[in-house]
Amino acid sequence: MDFRFSVLQPVTGFRHFAEGITKLKQVMGRCQQDIQRSIIAVSADVAPRGVLIAVRTLMDFHYLVQSPSIDDNDLVRISAALNEFHANKDSIIDAGVCRGKGNKVINNWYIPKLELMQSVVPSIRNSGVTAQWSADVTEHAHITEIKDPARSSNNNNYDPQICRHLDRLDKCLRFELATTLLDEKQNVKALADAAGSHMDNKDTDDADLDDDLPVEFLSTIQHGRSRPITNHFAIAQVLQHKPMGSVPLPLRLFVVGHTTFHLAYKPSI
Repeated sequence: MDFRFSVLQPVTGFRHFAEGITKLKQVMGRCQQDIQRSIIAVSADVAPRGVLIAVRTLMDFHYLVQSPSIDDNDLVRISAALNEFHANKDSIIDAGVCRGKGNKVINNWYIPKLELMQSVVPSIRNSGVTAQWSADVTEHAHITEIKDPARSSNNNNYDPQICRHLDRLDKCLRFELATTLLDEKQNVKALADAAGSHMDNKDTDDADLDDDLPVEFLSTIQHGRSRPITNHFAIAQVLQHKPMGSVPLPLRLFVVGHTTFHLAYKPSI
């Protein structure tokens, strides 16, 4: 198996497979899970069938619980994958492939993370998907707060250079925030001025809006203190009782449920 992986092209996340795959101490994550699937394919003629089933079902469990949306059917699949792993996990110990320090065979499953997997399905039922507990955000912070600033340094005396980089970045962000707030304040003032000028012409616009009403509907207009109020519901009721052909179609005023629609223009169709 090591030889087969040593002749493969480099894979993202690993520098090379010159020494094979079995020398890796820890294999996890999405990229590494893809490699694990490759291991299963390559070792199909090497490992016992029970070992392959146990590894495959454990990987299926990891993939399924990462879904951003999980329903009852998904929970059944997750539980089935975990149960199938437990049904075949003894094959791993029997094959002697589960080893610890000193390359000694481990003949038990005293693994806290494995015990924690029993609580995944109940936790999803009670608290939602497990993606909300992901540590990806904090792990990514190591890139933005340490690795990226370090790349801007001269690879010497990292600490003060990283702090200086972060300080300058923070000042730039604060300056950008201040200028954005200032621009927003100016935009709000311009909108307010435009709205004021629009309100000055609103009475004229309302008058124009009512000009297209027939004379018989003018009685539905109630002149209030600020602007006239047209009872479009009453107009729609009158239109419904008009003789066929006396009202042009399609109607420019109609009621849907508790909402009335008044089209203030002549539709083309």
